[in-house]
Amino acid sequence: MRTSNHNLQVHAEMNNIHDSSSEILDILLKCQVLKPVLKQIFSSHLACRNQKGQS
Repeated sequence: MRTSNHNLQVHAEMNNIHDSSSEILDILLKCQVLKPVLKQIFSSHLACRNQKGQS
């Protein structure tokens, strides 16, 4: 009985790890989607700053 209980606990822990890793993957995918947008914003921001510096 003790071993099966232990197996259930390990299984539950593995499920928790799986849940959090899929959350992390979700966040990473969102970051991947946002990266070009952020890059674009950042580069246009830098270009804007450079123009102000020159004038």
